[in-house]
Amino acid sequence: LNLPKEFHQLPVEDAFSPDVFDFMLSDTLPLGAEYFQLRTLVKAGNLQQLSNYVVQQAQQHKLRLRFFLVLITYYEFYNHNQNAPIIKQLVDQANVKQALTLTEPETRVYHFFAAGPPAPGGNVPDVFCSNVRQGGGGDLSHSNFMVNVLAVTMGCHPEKTHLYPSTFLLNTLTKKKMPGSTAARMFYDCGYKYTPQAGLESSGIAQDIMNNHMRYRCLLNSLIWVPVFWHSIIFPQ
Repeated sequence: LNLPKEFHQLPVEDAFSPDVFDFMLSDTLPLGAEYFQLRTLVKAGNLQQLSNYVVQQAQQHKLRLRFFLVLITYYEFYNHNQNAPIIKQLVDQANVKQALTLTEPETRVYHFFAAGPPAPGGNVPDVFCSNVRQGGGGDLSHSNFMVNVLAVTMGCHPEKTHLYPSTFLLNTLTKKKMPGSTAARMFYDCGYKYTPQAGLESSGIAQDIMNNHMRYRCLLNSLIWVPVFWHSIIFPQ
């Protein structure tokens, strides 16, 4: 994926959430102090202090801030069935947009999470709806994983990973070669087929991909289709 080094840290096991990045667990870990400082400012609710901090820090850590803000909005508000009006107000400020070089579609990402989870029955899949988050008993592993992928996407240079164009520029990828699962690396096939009788089995396409290791290929497939899912949320039309 050609990700920056700070994104190489895998999520670690935790008593409350096995899905979070390690720096989200302690301010003594690499990136932890920066993450916790931003989180504290967001939760304090002082828009002026928060925007001043973001604009100042963006001079050196723009992509990191974009990454952190997705995680904070989702894990600290959205996952607790809360909205985050301060995030919407923050990213709607002209000086913050400029400092973080936010495009209009990128701003929609923050608007989506800042609005809080919707009630079920609309266009948003159930794993992102409010009922799953009531009482703290719902399985959020799928939505957590998908948000982590989106956060990394927002924290990467648009031209250095396939995640960004797959999320924000999908209509430009027709007939383009992408990091897909077929031997030709085309953007259309995971190399597996699924039937209720046999379950997941090889389709006979590109047997040499990742030594035909099912878990690796399924993970690769997720990194192809999760951005496409987010495209459908960001561009619902």
